Amino acid sequence: MDFVIKNGSITKYIQVTHTLTNKNKSREVNNLLSIKDGHEKIIILISDESDYVNDGIRRIDLVRWLMGEIVI
Repeated sequence: MDFVIKNGSITKYIQVTHTLTNKNKSREVNNLLSIKDGHEKIIILISDESDYVNDGIRRIDLVRWLMGEIVI
C-alpha cells in the first residue's frame, strides 16, 4: 500500500498504479484485501471507467481525481 490517510477515527488506505493488468493485479489488490479493519480502501489509476467498487475496493481515475471531480 502506498498511502494511509488518518483523520481522527477515519482511515483510508490508498494504492496507486498506472493500470491494473493480469500481471500486476494480485500485487496491487491483495495487500488491500488483506486489511480487515473495515476502513475504506482505494486504488487510484488511469482508467476510462467511472468510479466504482469491486471486492470492497474503490477504484478511481487519476485524472478525474486530480481535476477535483472525485473526492477521496
